[in-house]
Amino acid sequence: IQGGRRADASSVQQVLDTIMKIHSSEVVSRDPQSYAEYRVDETTGVEVAVSGGGRELAHFVIGSGGPGTSNVRVAGDVFRVPEVYAGTFKRKGTGWADRTIIELESKDIAEVSLQIAEDAYTLVSTDSGWQVKDTSALPEGFRFDARGAAELVSKLLGLRVREFIEADPGPDVTGLAAGADVVTLRPKAPGAHALVLKLGSVRADDTVYAALSTGDIFTLSKHTAARLRTQLMALRDL
Repeated sequence: IQGGRRADASSVQQVLDTIMKIHSSEVVSRDPQSYAEYRVDETTGVEVAVSGGGRELAHFVIGSGGPGTSNVRVAGDVFRVPEVYAGTFKRKGTGWADRTIIELESKDIAEVSLQIAEDAYTLVSTDSGWQVKDTSALPEGFRFDARGAAELVSKLLGLRVREFIEADPGPDVTGLAAGADVVTLRPKAPGAHALVLKLGSVRADDTVYAALSTGDIFTLSKHTAARLRTQLMALRDL
């Protein structure tokens, strides 16, 4: 999308599929005075332009509709079109962005280090699953929950952004300065850079500020952030 952020492929495909469904012979109006009524005027309609090969392929405005249909204006004619809805196209800014921010799988990760408050530990990938790198921090008789560790890593790799923050409000608001909780992923690939995720303050809408070392600042659900803030003693096999 504009600015270089990767677009969500499924959303784009839905738009393309919907465009191919625009077919109708039912004209509801040719009167420009009725455009506002059908919400296909410049103020209330969703205007869509499609281009390719250096030329415009389609240009239409989607407005209001009834059950299973929408009013669509092409040039001066307003048609009733089935299975086409303004909401498919009506997104703003980063609403089109791919909200998956880590494009790695568990098999690609060598280590995951967590600094949660005063608790710091590292999980390592082994042939038998995820294990604690330094077992000296574990109390005697502690049974490590390897399945819980695998679920934690899976949660981290499956992160979905709630909202991208385009204008950084500053560390006093985000809580992403020194002292923030930090999760670091180290890929197995030789020369690959580690990814560093910081978890910050809770917002009024119960989302949590977060930042990735790629430069993105965004919010996560409070539940997701709480799951990532798992301390070592919580990974006990019960």
